[in-house]
Amino acid sequence: MAWAICLGGVVVSSVGCQLPLADEQHAVGVPSSALLGTRYARASISRLKTGNPVLDEIDDFVTALSVDVNLPVSETIDLQGFLGNREASGELVDPVVGPYEMTVTAQYIGAGLTAHASPGEVLDPYIFVAGQYLARDVTQHNSLGSISIDEDEFGWVAGGGIEWRPHGSVAVSPYIKYFDNAVFGEGTRVGGRIDTWLNRNWFLEVLGEAPISADGHAIGLGLGFRY
Repeated sequence: MAWAICLGGVVVSSVGCQLPLADEQHAVGVPSSALLGTRYARASISRLKTGNPVLDEIDDFVTALSVDVNLPVSETIDLQGFLGNREASGELVDPVVGPYEMTVTAQYIGAGLTAHASPGEVLDPYIFVAGQYLARDVTQHNSLGSISIDEDEFGWVAGGGIEWRPHGSVAVSPYIKYFDNAVFGEGTRVGGRIDTWLNRNWFLEVLGEAPISADGHAIGLGLGFRY
């Protein structure tokens, strides 16, 4: 009966025809809570402990803002694009010049690929890899004046996990990754995301990471839109 909604295929195809949500999802076999294999944009804010001793000394938690977009290019491969900002600031004491303020900021942009094995299933294993370009600025200010240093760096991340869809409005995604974010830390971490759908298009995300091979962890909150 669902296809009866699309009567007059030749005429309707010129303007498009949508099945009701439940029937459409059943037809393509994709639970409504899936993020893998869907188009979405997401904005996130997080607090990071980088594992870099200098950054962690001047700022217990680095503030990070990011925006990312996910675009499926095939049934099992997604393309991601992302950009964002990280900043750490605080005061240190040098035995020669005395106390000084340091601020480390970085803007980054990157792209990656995610391959997932079981579209439409409750458990969907995936692997991912991404690279980023990072423009870093370090500013020091003391009683004698200020100095600023600009540097360009490159980073990357790779890992894998499982997207678990226990309910039509919830997706849980544990993962493990290795990353190299230059001055903002490197190592292996385990993490996870819990995505709760507020309606058909909007979802709220809570994320967290804990270290395996190095110090540093992260907590964050995101808001996304599927389109």
